[in-house]
Amino acid sequence: MEGYYDDDGNWVEGGYYDEEGGWHPDSEYFNAEFVDDDGDGIDDRAQLGYEGYTEKGIDENWTTAEESGMESQQEDESVEEWMEYWDEGYERSYYYNVYTQETVWEQPDGFASKYTGGERPPTLG
Repeated sequence: MEGYYDDDGNWVEGGYYDEEGGWHPDSEYFNAEFVDDDGDGIDDRAQLGYEGYTEKGIDENWTTAEESGMESQQEDESVEEWMEYWDEGYERSYYYNVYTQETVWEQPDGFASKYTGGERPPTLG
């Protein structure tokens, strides 16, 4: 999945390439009702696997973890809500919360890495 690092060093998924190949990590892309840069009649964000989008654009029935209350329900299950990934550029692990979509550099409380003995977590992108 494409993305960028914000000013605090957090990984932010999303963005798009314009016709000239320039990368744009801005929210206009994700807030647009329908995005079809390739002209096939199917929303590009749905084709790329972004949550909250259908073939016709924004999925009005989709809710985030915070909106649905899943975030508070999952707080006690910290080991299962976090995924560990490897960043090739920074040569270190980072952690992604599957319910809140939060990304952090510091290992979350209660999280135990399953990657030991020099084994690296998977990379994204």
